[in-house]
Amino acid sequence: MACSRPELVLNYVSITSIVEMDETNSQQGGISTAESKSGAQGQIAPEITAKQTLEGQLRLINPTGFLGFLKLLRQFSQELVMKFDDHSIRVRILDPSEVKMVDAILMANVSPSLFRRSACLRIEELIRCFPKLSGKANQLDFEIQIAPERASFNVGEASFSVRRLEDPKSGDLPVPNVRFSSNFDMRLRTVIQAIDEMKELSDRVELSFSTHAILPCLLVSVSAKSLEKSVIVPIKRARINLSDRCKYDLKGLLGYLSSLRPLSAEVRMNFGRQLPIHISAINPSPPIENIDYYQAPLAEV
Repeated sequence: MACSRPELVLNYVSITSIVEMDETNSQQGGISTAESKSGAQGQIAPEITAKQTLEGQLRLINPTGFLGFLKLLRQFSQELVMKFDDHSIRVRILDPSEVKMVDAILMANVSPSLFRRSACLRIEELIRCFPKLSGKANQLDFEIQIAPERASFNVGEASFSVRRLEDPKSGDLPVPNVRFSSNFDMRLRTVIQAIDEMKELSDRVELSFSTHAILPCLLVSVSAKSLEKSVIVPIKRARINLSDRCKYDLKGLLGYLSSLRPLSAEVRMNFGRQLPIHISAINPSPPIENIDYYQAPLAEV
């Protein structure tokens, strides 16, 4: 008989409060508050009547990977803020609930005129305008031209442009700065399957380690009224503390991992007691060089 899904009130620890941790707090599993979150959402830039001048351009490889990256980001924000450096683009997004954060670096050949500058674009508009890509599109490079009012994309034989939004006025978002006592690598498909089995039973999932297996294993568990279910997931290159365990919002964790799957086959996980989970993609698809995900734990009640 199928179990009904319980209605749970999820209490979160804000990801923006987990930005500084001294050695004492780390040992006790405590957190402290530091820098504040980003400011208001960007607004559509005002019309520019003067002739558009090119601020700069950049070239990236693999438009398929870039499109997959955009689809991953849209669950966290409506806007993409790209910050340019000499050989990279930095993208850091915090979701409105301040529970989840993505921090990524994309490899790019950036013209010097764009160094230390940024551009804000609407994610859904980019996805809608992107051309259909063939199976060989991962071998292509593509170009983005940045003008004061618009950003133009040249992808293969297709070209399109989107309106720039006004950049947020706040500074860089801080990332959680914590010390983890457990980290390990695992196949992305395996952990997705384990968490997906739990989604009809509970809104929260607990991660811990199996003490019965010969080799270290991750234990993915849920509890719903009188029902408990656990799945053992193999891990490798593990450095773990068997006492570490923490609960997270299941839907948020599963949503990110599922969106990451087209971009990476393996991930490195870090977590600890009442600490955010930190997930790094291993060898992600270009143009992604690094992509890190943080999700705050559920508060203990």
